[in-house]
Amino acid sequence: MRALGWWLMVVGSLRLASVWFGFFDIWALRLAVFSKSPMTEVHGRTFGIWTLLTCTLCFLCAFNLDNKQLYLATFLSFIYALGHFWTEYLIYQTMALVNLTTVSCFAGIVSSPNGPAPQLYGCCCNGMHININRSILSSLEYALPFLQCRDLQDL
Repeated sequence: MRALGWWLMVVGSLRLASVWFGFFDIWALRLAVFSKSPMTEVHGRTFGIWTLLTCTLCFLCAFNLDNKQLYLATFLSFIYALGHFWTEYLIYQTMALVNLTTVSCFAGIVSSPNGPAPQLYGCCCNGMHININRSILSSLEYALPFLQCRDLQDL
């Protein structure tokens, strides 16, 4: 469970960059996300506020993983983000495929089998659900030095 909390804090921190782009560097947001559409400053600020809300959910959930309602709200924010970006790509055609791939990986979903919703165990990247096995989790020990072996065993 602790690894999920750390992961949510990492995702929340990465989302802060999108908040910055939405408020202060709309050109970077346009290039990185909505490359096929003109954007105004209002669009950027709206995207920034929406992303700030999802970032806040990540941090709140990271510190309250046992709260089933907060866990569900955070999980749904990932689903909504994936749905939003896929809609922008498929229907409105405001995104390039490379941009969709990048934001889809940042909208990945991981849950512990011992957590409040064990059926959510896995990683959702680019719309595909991939179960994570123990060998992948044990490799996280080397990739993420702040995790300890016992954290991975809790998963």
